[in-house]
Amino acid sequence: MQQREIILGVDTHLDTHVRAVISETGELLGTRPCLPTRQDIFNY
Repeated sequence: MQQREIILGVDTHLDTHVRAVISETGELLGTRPCLPTRQDIFNY
């Protein structure tokens, strides 16, 4: 199986954050909103 690089980014706001994952070629692989708490940010 070939490994691929991905990039995880978080768009932060006061009431909610949005996580996004993109491929090494810039393709958006997915997004997921989360609350701005430590528990929710690390809960995939």
